[in-house]
Amino acid sequence: MSTDIAHRRDGSADIRRDIRRDIRTVRHARASSRNRLTVSAIVWTSERVTGRRRSSGHRVGAVTINAQPPLIYCVLNITRQERDLRARIRRRDGQGPSVDSEKRMPRSRSGTEVEKRMTDMSGRSPDDDPVQDVRRAEALFRSSEHAAALDILDALDIATLPPSILDRALPLMLMAGEATAGEEFSLRLLGRIERLTAHGDLDASSIVMTYRAEATAEPRRRAELATVALDRLSVSTAPVSRHRAIAVLLAAKVDLGQGFDHELLAQMEELERQIDLVAPVDSALAQRGFLAYQVGLLDESRNALALLRRQARIDGEPFMERIFTIHLATVDVYAGRRTAADDLRGVTEADAVLSPAAARASGLIALRGADEAALQAVLLQPTVQGSEVHGALTRRALIGLAAARREQWREAYQQLSIALAHAESLGSQEPGRRMWIDFDLARAAVGTGRRQDARRMTDRLEILSRGSRPLLDGVVIRIHALLAAEEDPPRSVEMLEDSVAVLSGAGFPDQLVLSLLELGRALASLGRFDDARQVLERAHVLAHQTGDLSLGLLVDRAMALASSDAVLAALTTREREIARAAARGASSRQIAEESFTSVRTVETQLSSVYRKLGITSRAQLMFLLADRVRAERVGSLPRRAERWAAEGGSAPTGLCG
Repeated sequence: MSTDIAHRRDGSADIRRDIRRDIRTVRHARASSRNRLTVSAIVWTSERVTGRRRSSGHRVGAVTINAQPPLIYCVLNITRQERDLRARIRRRDGQGPSVDSEKRMPRSRSGTEVEKRMTDMSGRSPDDDPVQDVRRAEALFRSSEHAAALDILDALDIATLPPSILDRALPLMLMAGEATAGEEFSLRLLGRIERLTAHGDLDASSIVMTYRAEATAEPRRRAELATVALDRLSVSTAPVSRHRAIAVLLAAKVDLGQGFDHELLAQMEELERQIDLVAPVDSALAQRGFLAYQVGLLDESRNALALLRRQARIDGEPFMERIFTIHLATVDVYAGRRTAADDLRGVTEADAVLSPAAARASGLIALRGADEAALQAVLLQPTVQGSEVHGALTRRALIGLAAARREQWREAYQQLSIALAHAESLGSQEPGRRMWIDFDLARAAVGTGRRQDARRMTDRLEILSRGSRPLLDGVVIRIHALLAAEEDPPRSVEMLEDSVAVLSGAGFPDQLVLSLLELGRALASLGRFDDARQVLERAHVLAHQTGDLSLGLLVDRAMALASSDAVLAALTTREREIARAAARGASSRQIAEESFTSVRTVETQLSSVYRKLGITSRAQLMFLLADRVRAERVGSLPRRAERWAAEGGSAPTGLCG
């Protein structure tokens, strides 16, 4: 045996020894807590398939794996999936009946056998067939026997596997490692294999490079590594890794704001005719479902996710069904479908921890339902997986979006600016990948007088759209209209009408409602009250049809204000001020003191108001303007998120993105 091969075998033994040490820690924690604690099920998200692998710690089973030494935390929760997982563990450990046991790798759990396998890492029989081992591992992985699959793959000598076998073994080993011991564990495993193959076969190192690209957080670097891997990998030698490299490049381009590349997707679909994917989340259809809605293609995503969820249900794969249901709920929230909350509740109601995708979907549902208690619960609920930066991004985004729905622009600008900084630190340039916070941040910039900031944001959105994305174009026109409102109100109305026309076909009803809302206000400010009423009634119907109660409250308030403005249109400016003050319950003396005038003058002006409005008393005036008074009070109610910011500028921790 050559020195190089011997060196690689020694390295492989070291890798397996490290792997088994961590797995032994995981199993010990699970076993020691079995009689005392229940454990939280592992939840995967599309973060794995889109290259988001930055992490500071990941909850898996009963433990959290961090950098060495491992730190152990137990989570007090149990779900149906967890009970299934425990049953499978008991069957594998010989504590219960095994299903199709003749198809699985025979296992012994005696102390002697375990210790022998822990210490003798290179003791494989020369007659063992790695192809058959990989096939058995794939079968176990598909049946959610992730630990058993990892054990089989761990026995392989990765350093000496032919590229055609490594092509299937490596992704399976990384996925099984992530499911068994967490994403951090999988990353450490990748790093060791990467070092082991660095000076070996070019095909092998290119296969490993594909998964290093996937694990790279910065999208530009991720795209570079995936491109190099694609140039080196051939379809005949490594079709699975080539397929994965295309998926990594596709997601990186979305992150960089380059849109959804349908040509890359077609290449994935072509490769899938030649290979058998281990997990449906790796498919081109899954990439379409996970990514298309994040560039505004809601129908494309929804059709893909609905098909994948239906197939997972038919195949009896509740784990995969859960993943697709969570993302489908997010798409339905953006599309204004009322079923989103019910679908999501069905898969998360028993969870003590949420996946990042589930946390985002739950937060958006609470926000649109004007449910402050539910939003607070999401902010307080811990999540599995995800880095601190992702968590901070999601927290700030949800609080900022909630403030924007209340039109508390200063708070919205502060929180969304911080969220944007977190997103940019992750290299994310696509607005949809950061929960579309760019839209509300630009509006908050207008509301706080930061006109140059608003123009800079709209310029960037225009560059991303290039006239081909109606959602971005419609929002840009709306922001420009708001900027023009002071200098040229008629021109602002025309622009808002254009925004409504563009957004009518974009598929995002909340953005259409916002443009209708601004148009109604602009029309009312010009005294076109009948036109304003028609526009706001359309916004009212659309908001309530889609279940967006927070926008519905804004529209109702605007309708009340426009109605009172129509009533007061015949009054002078001074008479309107006095009428509004009197309707709020201020006495003539209080009005006189606030306006630095006499009580007699106030009474004279009130008499003029009564005559013009056809009423005879202050009580009738208060009744006439009651809707306006209520609307003004609703707009000034304090909100908990704002109090969090006032007390320290941060929300409760625990939510990871």
